[in-house]
Amino acid sequence: MHFRGFRSEYNIYYARFKLPQGLSHYYDKKSIKVSLKTRQPSEAKIRCYLASGLLQSKFNDLIRWSAMKEPQLPIEQIRAVIREELEGLLAQLKENFNPENPSIELHPRKVNGVTYSTPHPDPILPQEEVISPKLSLLIGDYACEKIRSGIWSQRTQDDNTYIGELMIKILGDVRVTNIAFEEARYFKKTLMALPAHMTKNEQYKGMTIDEIVASTPTQTMSITTINRALGVASSIWEYGKKNGYVKENYFKGLQLPKHKSAKEERLPFSDGDLQRLFGTQMYKTGKYQKPFHYWIPLLGLYTGCRLNELCSLTKNDVAQEGDIWYISINEIGDKRVKNKSSIRKVPLHSKLIELGFIEFAKSSHGRLFPELKKVKDNYSHYATKWFCRTYLKNCGIDDSRKVYHSFRHTVAQRLTNGNVPREIVGAILGHHDASQTTGRYGDGFSLQLLKEAIEIRFPFHVIWFIYGSKFSLIDILL
Repeated sequence: MHFRGFRSEYNIYYARFKLPQGLSHYYDKKSIKVSLKTRQPSEAKIRCYLASGLLQSKFNDLIRWSAMKEPQLPIEQIRAVIREELEGLLAQLKENFNPENPSIELHPRKVNGVTYSTPHPDPILPQEEVISPKLSLLIGDYACEKIRSGIWSQRTQDDNTYIGELMIKILGDVRVTNIAFEEARYFKKTLMALPAHMTKNEQYKGMTIDEIVASTPTQTMSITTINRALGVASSIWEYGKKNGYVKENYFKGLQLPKHKSAKEERLPFSDGDLQRLFGTQMYKTGKYQKPFHYWIPLLGLYTGCRLNELCSLTKNDVAQEGDIWYISINEIGDKRVKNKSSIRKVPLHSKLIELGFIEFAKSSHGRLFPELKKVKDNYSHYATKWFCRTYLKNCGIDDSRKVYHSFRHTVAQRLTNGNVPREIVGAILGHHDASQTTGRYGDGFSLQLLKEAIEIRFPFHVIWFIYGSKFSLIDILL
């Protein structure tokens, strides 16, 4: 279910929910607005998920009901029932919304003197199934716990919302005890048959999942996307298992094996690449259109940090401890990091200081690169587009395996070749697991030790920088 949140002039949060195709033509609106009755953004997110689960379940019931009644009743009478049910549901949400116990039900209503009610597919259930929640509510409970714990970024939340909706569309909003290995395999099989970028393609707008699969798309979802969906399903079922809703995680271990092709591998930059990247007029003159054009490539080369880590830096993140300047990678404010290991201090290379990075940071107000606006919880969106689509191309680097992330591979390679211990390489780069740095590393290294490692020399020379009116012949990392 698609929804978006917004605030009124009184700072009360609302959510607007898009009506599914099977209902919108019966109703005079394409979406409905729900007051979340809170001024707290974190609480509003939780209430959005609770309302979404309830509405999805009721929407499905109304769609089934209208499909059953359409051959029997005049279209205007069906419209009247749908309108009455939706308006009644909105009233119930407004008056009775309780985030701790979302027990809102649709009740039969009289329209034109006749009582109608939505169908209930489970009129008699064994005792063990009576307490079993529907899929939408399990997904909602799982999401609420994650949001309340604060471990989800906005992007992760959006991804999980989409995958949760996809699960309901494929499996139906059934009781979770009705989902076992067969249904899990069906979910996987369906994912493998769905098209890539399905929501962005107008061709599939208004089509059911079965209709989309029957159209035999030529370009299907990537293995990465399929595995992400299966991973989310497995996490939801693991949550259900721990909370006693299901007996077994039927989605565990269903992910497809993936071997990166040569085309998908990210490569480090060669000496020739770096000479082209830093031998441009911008670096010869020290003049640039936007600050991030100049500093983001240099910071990538000298620190190996992830692009979003650098794009979200603030003035306060550039600090000094003793005589060592460093940048702090953290989660202060609205910043997000990839994992706990990403939170670290990275010493600044002497060449960054020589080129005036400290003065640049001190002259900033708040974020170092305010021209980079936040898109989907990341500040790196526009920097990625500029670097990969414009700058690399202008520098004559057209190998698709070479992207901004190649700076991290370059730094890792140079440090390793310089006999820097793998634990220190991991501490500088903020790697999460042993496989990325060939072993486990600790996080207790002194800044002095990290500074000595990051000052390593590169075996290539002679790039002219003209910084202001000062000419200097330097090695890239000498």
